[in-house]
Amino acid sequence: MKTTIVGGGIAGLFAAVKLARAGHEVTLFEKGEHGGRARSPKLGERAVNLGAHAIYRAGRAKAELKALGVKWNGQPPSSTGGFVLDGDELLPLGLTAMSLSASPLLSGGRVSFFRALMEVERAKSSDDQLTVAQWLNQFSLPRRPRLLLQLLLRVASYIEAPELASAGPVVRNFKLAINANVSYLEGGWATIVDQLRAMAVEAGVTLRQARVEAVRAEGTVVLADGEQVTADAVLTTLPLRDSARLTGSPELQRLAESAVESRAACLDVVLDRLPRADHRVGFGLERPTYFSVHFDDERGAQVHLMRYLAPGDDGSGAREELEAMLDRAQPGWRERVKDLRFMPHLTVMSRVPLPGESVMPVAVSEKVIAAGDWCGPGLLLDRTLSSTAIACERLLQSAKLAA
Repeated sequence: MKTTIVGGGIAGLFAAVKLARAGHEVTLFEKGEHGGRARSPKLGERAVNLGAHAIYRAGRAKAELKALGVKWNGQPPSSTGGFVLDGDELLPLGLTAMSLSASPLLSGGRVSFFRALMEVERAKSSDDQLTVAQWLNQFSLPRRPRLLLQLLLRVASYIEAPELASAGPVVRNFKLAINANVSYLEGGWATIVDQLRAMAVEAGVTLRQARVEAVRAEGTVVLADGEQVTADAVLTTLPLRDSARLTGSPELQRLAESAVESRAACLDVVLDRLPRADHRVGFGLERPTYFSVHFDDERGAQVHLMRYLAPGDDGSGAREELEAMLDRAQPGWRERVKDLRFMPHLTVMSRVPLPGESVMPVAVSEKVIAAGDWCGPGLLLDRTLSSTAIACERLLQSAKLAA
């Protein structure tokens, strides 16, 4: 069965390997030299992700990648050196359950805060019918405990839309993240992309650098130079708006029009060393900001800061705000900079799950299917690869029926 894949990021390469190993004749089109957001360009001597990425060690993405034979070296976030910025006040934050229980941030709301954490462990299906704000309202938390819980949910999901986002996926992702159950990848996510690309070539996948202008219902892909390539099936793993534009699918266009995107302004910094070794991870309490030291060794300290962008937030002043946060966390950092990169509008997910909905990969026609970070269970890379795996299973089943 001839299969065309549009998009050469992690999802497209993952699908290419799965399908080629199952006997499909796969051609993958990617417009750039490197696809997706999983690139890790160098800063100083380090390969540094575009923004702060982590893989959930109990998540679907890890299981899917491990099943293909993908390997990586990773480390968990620091469990010490935490702080919270409440306006101009810098407060210590314990990052274990025991130290968190003693935090003055929970004054007046300790019992209700830990009752909410117990609900996280239970993670009921009814949470999918609530927004994050409605889920938080159940616990009658005072200001600081509520804001603390909200920031933990935000960091675990990369979503700053409490009045819109479905609580279910956000709460379940927080459950995955509890006790620092994530890994930062040494060498960045490019280590995953490079392995998948090599596996794809070994499996016989044809990799072509070309811009796709349209995907037609009969399985024809139209390239920018006018070339047309027809296959038995086409899988697009692009962001939602791009897949909607290329396919002209009314269902994808409807989903794109109602989409709430998850976005972030990101400041990635490599220092020759940390001015303060005791500040490793920090958060804004009122402000949706984040600071974390991902790696610290002889090549320098790799630091990521983000402002999670709410719908309507154009990122104005984000660089100044993040640099000011770094001033508080690591005073003197400006004299220690080896390299840095600022991205004012990084798309994290092209569609945030909304209450009461269950969006799955869309069959645009009998021969065209769309999947990616906008559909399927989970969030972030877990969502991307779970939806792509579902789409691949549909294509494999169709091939069996056709045979």
